[in-house]
Amino acid sequence: MKKLGILFIVGVLLVGNSCQKYLEGINENPNDATDASLENLMVSSMVSFLGYNEGEDARLACMWAQQFTGSDRQYSGFNQYIVSTQTFDFFQPYIGVIQTADLAVAKAEEINNRVAAGVMKILQGATFGYVASLYGDAPFTQAVDYEQFPTPVYDPQADVYAGAISLLNDGIADINSGEGGIPVDIFGLSESQWVAVGYSYMARFYLHLGDYANAVSAAQNGIQQGGDLMGPHGTAQGGDRNLWYSFIVDERSGYLDANNAYGARILDPASPDYTGDAKTDESERFAFIYTGSYPGYDINVSEDGMFGMTASYPIITYAETQLIIAEAEFRLGNRANALAALNNVRDELSDKFPNGQYDDYDDADLPGNALLDAIILERYKSLTGQTEAFRDVLRLGNPLGLQPTQGSSLPQRFLYPQSEVNSNPNVPDPLPGLFDPLPIYK
Repeated sequence: MKKLGILFIVGVLLVGNSCQKYLEGINENPNDATDASLENLMVSSMVSFLGYNEGEDARLACMWAQQFTGSDRQYSGFNQYIVSTQTFDFFQPYIGVIQTADLAVAKAEEINNRVAAGVMKILQGATFGYVASLYGDAPFTQAVDYEQFPTPVYDPQADVYAGAISLLNDGIADINSGEGGIPVDIFGLSESQWVAVGYSYMARFYLHLGDYANAVSAAQNGIQQGGDLMGPHGTAQGGDRNLWYSFIVDERSGYLDANNAYGARILDPASPDYTGDAKTDESERFAFIYTGSYPGYDINVSEDGMFGMTASYPIITYAETQLIIAEAEFRLGNRANALAALNNVRDELSDKFPNGQYDDYDDADLPGNALLDAIILERYKSLTGQTEAFRDVLRLGNPLGLQPTQGSSLPQRFLYPQSEVNSNPNVPDPLPGLFDPLPIYK
């Protein structure tokens, strides 16, 4: 990994033309910086956190989960799994968040601001889990001390998850101490909402690991309705616009659409693959995410669409938290709890899409494994635009039966970046390929 210098802190975190306005005026000349304030470090970590969640990784994952379609130039190749180690990058998660947040934690602890330190630990924990979930084995124990460990070892995937969960627990404890406060927050969450975010991430990672009891326990303390972690956006071109909008409209018109995408087909009432039923009308949700008609769909970048210029981006949400409860409770044999959590999501959908229909399901509507199938299908829909939908494909073995766009297999992981291959002798050898399962799923 590359070395984190303080002079990096402010200028580099525009995350692909996304969030410039958050940084305006914070540092007049970052190239001359010899130190950075706690506020600078926190903003930088948060902007980069939003950037890696919303940027290229999400677009790639959503193509491979067939929510969208790569239709032109290199994206048509990506859509057919033509990628290399140069397609991927550790810079934003490791340098932008993990190492920058570590500096912020040190700054916060110097002034006894445990709350600020806790928020940064939650970002670190979420990011370590993110890397483990897409790459497998990854640097953890030596990831933040470049001076001592310029080429950090790769810890086993399960150990990285365990470390991520430990960081989340530490962050939650720090925030709950009430010592200090949050001096700056581009996401606008309260201290209690950050605690809930930490628990929701913990629940996500326990679900990845198949630890269903702990997934339920964490999720029950997770995000409540109205407390979603959302990435805010504005109107400045080359600044704070929604990253999907910037890519589709400003930067790479025609590269990415939803032509014949499975995600569009199952939401479109006019499609033969529509999954609505007597209690479900998806027409308004379909129109929020997509435009066009079967099978020539596109992505809704209109003012009121999911990927509009100023549309906030969902990072981790109440819906996901409830669906973690639903799946985990079903697997624990608690059907009533699973059904109640699924209906909580449908109730939120009714509020969000009042012209649709999301009546509560009864147990008789979803006998046997039909309840689990409905939960997994709703996860796919509710996680549109996020890397987590692709993770479900990995951990559940392609539960929706997606047909590969090339060959006979779906991708099973992200590839270790070429920058790591070139500079870190501890990268796993031999390098795993795109279709090699992640360690915890072998």
